Order: sequence, then structure tokens, then C-alpha cells
Amino acid sequence: MPKDESRYYFGPHLGQEKLNQTAINILKDELETNGLDAVDRIYASVVQKEKFELYKKQGIHPTMGRCICKLKYRQCKGLCNYLSGTLDHGELWYKDNQPYKYIAQPYHISKKALDKLSKRCEEHNLTYEVFGDSYHFSGATFVIEIMNK
Repeated sequence: MPKDESRYYFGPHLGQEKLNQTAINILKDELETNGLDAVDRIYASVVQKEKFELYKKQGIHPTMGRCICKLKYRQCKGLCNYLSGTLDHGELWYKDNQPYKYIAQPYHISKKALDKLSKRCEEHNLTYEVFGDSYHFSGATFVIEIMNK
């Protein structure tokens, strides 16, 4: 398909015609001057705190806990072994003073890693959901929420 037949070349779409044109022009200038990574980092820095706060509005709060075992057990049982990339930028979140969900925000995941996560969750009566809207480097990472079934 020629590039001008792609939906990305038809101009404003999905409500973009109502966006702040000044901000768009600034980001386009930044893109030309410093590249895509700079624009991604600017976007992530602007939305990170707001997206983080959306989780807290669910009545949950983060801890420094880095282990998914705390969802089921008082101490580490090794559930996270060999899942380090899958659990990248992970935090244990509490609700009503109890471990509630583990939120990981990796940059990518392979089928093999996803299969390992599925197997661990199945073995320990956990479940997970994947979302595209993360708060850690939003736009580059996605969210995996791991919870008790």
C-alpha cells in the first residue's frame, strides 16, 4: 500500500483537529531538532504523574515491594525467578492494607516470557491483564497487572 493510502497520512483524525496547534508545532520542531526519543521523553514526563494518580484513585497505593510472591505468600517463593524483563518497573500495590495487585511496566515481552508468566500465574492461582497505557515512560511501555484470581 502506498504511504498516502495509510490512515496516518490523511491529516487530522481521531479528534486531533481539536488539539492545541501550538503544542503540536512545538513537538514537531523538537522532533526535527532532537529526534523521536526526545519527543517520547517529553510526552512521558508530562503524563507520568497524572497516569500514576489514576491508579491511586482506585483506592490502591504503591509500595516499594518488588516481588509478586507477596500477592499470595508472606515471603518470596521465587515466582519472579526468570521473569525479570516481564516484571520490569514493577511495584506491589495495596488496597485495604492487603497486597492487591502487582503492576509491571515492561518495554516488550516475548511469547516465551508471556508463556512463563501464564504458567506461573496458573500454578499459583493468579491472573493478569495487559494494557497499553502505562505511567512509566508512557508511550514506550505497557502495563501488566497481576492479581489473585
